[in-house]
Amino acid sequence: SIPTAGKILMFNKLQKGMVLLFLYGPKVERYDAFRSFIGTGLENNEICLYAFDCENNKWHADQYFKEYVKQNKLHIVPIENGNKKSMVDLNDKFDEIYRTLKKKKERNFRVLSDFGEITNKNVKAILDFDEKILKISGERFKRVWTKTKYRYREKTEESFPITAVTAFNASSLAPDITAHLINSHKNVIISTENEYMMALPNISSIEKSKKSSVKAFSQETMEKFVKKHLETIVLCMINDKPLCGYDVIKGISQRYYTFLSQGTVYPLLYLLEKKGILEVENKGNKSKVYKPTAEGRKIIQKKLNEFIKVQRYMFGSLKGYIEK
Repeated sequence: SIPTAGKILMFNKLQKGMVLLFLYGPKVERYDAFRSFIGTGLENNEICLYAFDCENNKWHADQYFKEYVKQNKLHIVPIENGNKKSMVDLNDKFDEIYRTLKKKKERNFRVLSDFGEITNKNVKAILDFDEKILKISGERFKRVWTKTKYRYREKTEESFPITAVTAFNASSLAPDITAHLINSHKNVIISTENEYMMALPNISSIEKSKKSSVKAFSQETMEKFVKKHLETIVLCMINDKPLCGYDVIKGISQRYYTFLSQGTVYPLLYLLEKKGILEVENKGNKSKVYKPTAEGRKIIQKKLNEFIKVQRYMFGSLKGYIEK
């Protein structure tokens, strides 16, 4: 999930090799989205590269992810407006990580480039860097006109999958540069102050797009849903793999961008343990790691099946009221 401008973008599939173009308005809060994107990559044991406009940056990723920086899992490159050397440094760092991972045959590279308002002075170097990511990841494409619709070139097996977000302050872009970027990317998100967003190539708002793998929800709606169905969500997470209370809190915040207190999660885990649905797995550390009991797995599956049936019934009964 990526939170931005008061809404949460939920990706059904944010696959390796997927490159997003993110165009935001001058007043849009983007740093929550950046923290979520980088944090997810680090949790997935990916090597992350973060480049940013150092003159207009209000977020210090080096402090937020201090331990990962020390472990060389997060590499940070500041970009200075009009400074050619900073773009050279970015290209060198990118090439260094790419060559190392390719040599080791490890495909776990994530790149976030927030060029902010610096594009007009470094425009050629920035566009070349963006093109390089698209080419390597297999996301570079051309539109081929058929009788019915545009068709995009398929990815090749030789491509090296890089999960990337390339971001710009849309107000700083010249019209021809904006057009070039949108036509070069298969996946585009636009977020402005009025919270209107688009996902190309469908060219429709995310809420109304039936084909897009990206959906948008208000943060308030998402929080209410998660808190109302917290037990079901927690049980499904632990059924997937053993987790401690901290892992549950962190997982929910990253996936659904809903922040829960320890006073909400820990009593629930204790209650589920008392009911015999969960048990503590001893891993030799101070945190209690919970996993389902044999009987608990059956109960979880039953709860999940019932939950899905109820949701389908509710959707079916309300479908006629949905505005077409």
